[in-house]
Amino acid sequence: MSIDLYMWPFSPPSRAVLMLTKELNIKTNIKIIELCVGQHLQPEYLSVSPGGLVPAIDDNGYKLWESRAIMQYLCSKYGPDTQLYPKDLETRAEVDRWLYTDCTLFPFIRDVTFFSKFRSILTESTISLLKDNLKLVNQLIGDKTYLVDNHLTIADLSLSASLSFLIYYNYDLTDYPNISRWYISLSKLLPYFEEINGFTSDEANEIVSKMQKI
Repeated sequence: MSIDLYMWPFSPPSRAVLMLTKELNIKTNIKIIELCVGQHLQPEYLSVSPGGLVPAIDDNGYKLWESRAIMQYLCSKYGPDTQLYPKDLETRAEVDRWLYTDCTLFPFIRDVTFFSKFRSILTESTISLLKDNLKLVNQLIGDKTYLVDNHLTIADLSLSASLSFLIYYNYDLTDYPNISRWYISLSKLLPYFEEINGFTSDEANEIVSKMQKI
């Protein structure tokens, strides 16, 4: 049995789900949706993800979008006993809290590092909100290797993928040393991390150039 994963390789939420399929050893048919040419707006894809968002999955007829919901679903179905999404209520709540924290943080990261390069959306308020959220996340990470309960969870996968945009676009993390240390540590602990997330700054800027032409 396999699932179809619709994704754009540069999309952090897409990469978070892809990393999870590696952890759970889920047989996955990867279907690339090229945002640079508008494939996410085509009727065929909108039948899977009505908002045109990536990633999305089709699990033998069951279609689901929103990366964090997908990760929770995949753990519940394909890894019900995995510590990636623990059964213990309080521990799972900690994972969920990090997922929601990441959900709040990522739009600010995306807007400041990526969208601002081809859309006129950057404001002082957005920059300030990004800094405030990074300060909080830096404080919460502290000296941890993993975000919850001293082992890998989907919270680590989701947050690390989101933070990757800061790395690609050389965002100054001097004021957030815990984030920088944690990200580098996790990238070395996960054998598939570099393969999935290892875009260079040049590659990231090339993608911006393509998006500018849309």
